[in-house]
Amino acid sequence: MFWSDEDFYAIDTVYFVASKLPLRFLFYELQRKNFISNDAAVPGLNRNQAYSLEVAVPSLELVSRFCELADSFEDQASILRRENQNLRTRDLLLPRLFSGIIDLSDPYTPRSPNSYKGCTAEPFRGAQGQSNTVAFF
Repeated sequence: MFWSDEDFYAIDTVYFVASKLPLRFLFYELQRKNFISNDAAVPGLNRNQAYSLEVAVPSLELVSRFCELADSFEDQASILRRENQNLRTRDLLLPRLFSGIIDLSDPYTPRSPNSYKGCTAEPFRGAQGQSNTVAFF
């Protein structure tokens, strides 16, 4: 089970969750359930088995409080993942800057045969209209 804050393209083996309950609560609650069916030659998610599982729902006040805490933790984890990615990028670029392979004075003049003339990259910016989705793979 995966949580996505960004839009994505789903393949035909993905199931989506729609509910009046907060998706963050369902994400954690459904991870505790056994959705895998071993009745077939290839084990996988059985939709009928998934529909038959019961979910205990605490009071809306408790669900709300849980979601506030879980959202806070997930937001911090997302920030840390971005920081880690930035550090990995830095660790890849710094040696190339120091060795002269990358020259920032003229981005269109490659310093190495492995460089591509005229290639520039835009920094990744998250989706403006993010929609939260829980997906099963």
